[in-house]
Amino acid sequence: MKKAVSETVSIVLIIVIIILSAVVVWFWAVPLFGKGTEVPYFPVHISDCNGSHVYIANLGKDNIPKNKKDAVKIFSKDSNEVAAVLNISGLPAGSSEWRPLSRPLSSGEYYIFDINLPESPFSC
Repeated sequence: MKKAVSETVSIVLIIVIIILSAVVVWFWAVPLFGKGTEVPYFPVHISDCNGSHVYIANLGKDNIPKNKKDAVKIFSKDSNEVAAVLNISGLPAGSSEWRPLSRPLSSGEYYIFDINLPESPFSC
């Protein structure tokens, strides 16, 4: 007579193999996907405007990288894009500097909006 593995032992072995396979796949797949792409967040605030330049402050704890090419867009109260701060790259954390605008602004109320920045109203 041949001896066979009992049904209970077979089921337990199959479950253990499935769990081990899942763990192996998990540790193999997680590094492939990483932590995802994080959008850098640089909170800035515009406190003054002279028509051709704005006084912009980096309120964050990190320096804005020197290679950040994105312009910070400036909108009027009626949500029309009117100008942009051309270059915020290299702005150190906790500092403020005058930066040029893409086109002059007249007197009025404006706000900045960027996917990486909070909405921030200011007057010019």
